[in-house]
Amino acid sequence: MNDPQVPSPNPIPPSIPRPAARLDDDPADHARPLLDQLLRSPGALLARLDGPDAGRCLVLLALTALVGHAAYGLVVGSYAGGVQWWAAPLKITLGTFLCEAICFPSLYIFVSQSAAETHARHVLGMLLGMLASTAVLLAGFAPVAWIFSQSSSTISLLAPLHYLVWIVSLVASVRFLTAGLRRWKARRGALTGLWLAIFVVACLQMTTTLRPILGSKERLIDPERKLFLLHWGQTIWWEAGWSEPR
Repeated sequence: MNDPQVPSPNPIPPSIPRPAARLDDDPADHARPLLDQLLRSPGALLARLDGPDAGRCLVLLALTALVGHAAYGLVVGSYAGGVQWWAAPLKITLGTFLCEAICFPSLYIFVSQSAAETHARHVLGMLLGMLASTAVLLAGFAPVAWIFSQSSSTISLLAPLHYLVWIVSLVASVRFLTAGLRRWKARRGALTGLWLAIFVVACLQMTTTLRPILGSKERLIDPERKLFLLHWGQTIWWEAGWSEPR
């Protein structure tokens, strides 16, 4: 007859599989300053929104976005000078944050429909992170844009250059949206591309609503209502000498 098995006095517990580490959970990335995370590790920066300093992180992102857009606004205002030295930075920063407030609800809805495990502060952090990253890139492009501002006298050629710089900076900053969706487990097919198109169109219309930004007129804001495509067409038409400015 076989002897009964005697249990070991120190049984070895079964190994528990560890959860797979996120791609943005590198401790070195989490130890970086906020500006460094903004440029290098958007996932690590967004991870701070789940920590105790979430509010401070949002404030710093908003301040970074404000300072960067205002700095680029100085370059835009240097074209006409005078009142545009302060009007252009004010209009650019004000218009950017107004567009953010206008487009935040639609971004929140699209992110929620993607089944992402997010709260309002997460979506706000994604949006502010994108704007702050855009602002830093704009500030980096500012010296190049300033050279063209001082060497060109044609608004219809200079304005597309500023729009191109802004579009490139914005597209390079969309990684904050993708990093946030990946971190908070959004399913594929999120409508962030559609939302980005809406945000771009809203910003383009805002620049027309707050005009003049690049040039100068007697009035600080032109009260006439125009679609941005109509305004662009009339500006090109006038500079070609085919009609009077409106």
